[in-house]
Amino acid sequence: MVPYYGHHSCKMFIRGKPIRFGYKIWTMASANGYPYALKIYGVLERPESFGKILTTSLHPMIFLRSLQGKRYEQREPSGTKKDRGFFDHICNGIVYLCKWNDNTIVTMASNHLTHRPVGSVQRYSQAQKKHIKIRVPEIVRRYNTSMGGVDTLDKLLSSYRPPEI
Repeated sequence: MVPYYGHHSCKMFIRGKPIRFGYKIWTMASANGYPYALKIYGVLERPESFGKILTTSLHPMIFLRSLQGKRYEQREPSGTKKDRGFFDHICNGIVYLCKWNDNTIVTMASNHLTHRPVGSVQRYSQAQKKHIKIRVPEIVRRYNTSMGGVDTLDKLLSSYRPPEI
């Protein structure tokens, strides 16, 4: 949130935040806080023609829906509980989908990462009352090491914020 107290239609108010008035900016950042892309939230963009939207968005929706339907037929009944560390994956050559069982089921999609190499992480087991090692796919491990870049960027911006004029 970038602080701004003037009048503008994109200005937002969020109760209970340190910066209550200002612009909300969506950020894509690296793991060390370097911003790659910024997009101001609330700015109206020119709509594309209906035909362009239909051709770019309808085909992937149909494909993912039919892909999920085929996978459900091969699975066990939904009442069966999988062990911690179990994962299932599928790839169509373009998009890789992975479902991993930790405390809850984590589902991730990528166009360049897979589950290999399979690593291990330590988690605390309530049943055994100790730390155990469970298997983790590479896509989940890489996500966990790469997240937090936007928080790092926010910390750096608050430390080196330019003075208001």
